[in-house]
Amino acid sequence: MIELIGGAILGGVISWVITRYYYKKSSVKAPEWAKPLIEKLPEVTPSLEELTALFQKEINKGTIKPHPVFQHVACPNCNAPLDKLKERIMGDDYTTILEISCPNCGWNDWAEV
Repeated sequence: MIELIGGAILGGVISWVITRYYYKKSSVKAPEWAKPLIEKLPEVTPSLEELTALFQKEINKGTIKPHPVFQHVACPNCNAPLDKLKERIMGDDYTTILEISCPNCGWNDWAEV
């Protein structure tokens, strides 16, 4: 009888530890720039038009500031905030190239300006 109770308690603890590990592994934190937008989301899933209008409203208010050249608000690969991305300007007398890259995941993009 004691073995049965001990086995149930031990099994419950092991199950709890495994569940907690995978729960923490699966939970993702929202980036700081997205928190004001997430707080204003409706309880039901918005349509694409509603979501686009909500995002545009936050851009118009200045809450979200996209990059002036690339129009990104975060790294499209890993969601690192815009202020963490690195910029580099290269060029000569005829051409100027702006490169933006993410030190977290290695994503990069460039544009001739």
